[in-house]
Amino acid sequence: MKKILLLMAILMSFTFISCGDDKEKDEPVEEPVNLEQLVIGEWKAENGEYVYRYIFRPNYTGDYTQYGIVNGEIKFSRSYSWSLMGNTLKCISPFNEKLGTFTLSYENGTLHMVDTRGFTFTKTK
Repeated sequence: MKKILLLMAILMSFTFISCGDDKEKDEPVEEPVNLEQLVIGEWKAENGEYVYRYIFRPNYTGDYTQYGIVNGEIKFSRSYSWSLMGNTLKCISPFNEKLGTFTLSYENGTLHMVDTRGFTFTKTK
């Protein structure tokens, strides 16, 4: 009887031991994402009447331009500095004007940028 109990105890201990990694080998590994690097470039959105263009530079400066879709006439243009806190990107002009606040999200290898008006910006360059 003692041998049977000992054998059962030994067998039960092997049941809870795992060899190697429990993760599936096909599971993708999430790499850390540097949002600041992904923001750099030109981003555009349209509302049917205007194109809104932001250019983000690595030195935390940029240019904002709003121009007509049909005639290309510039309605508004400003330089700005930008900052990123978490997933919130803010653009401020030298005159302390808020030129844009964006929420960033990174999904399936693509950075998504949406402003407070709900416009989704697409990276063009």
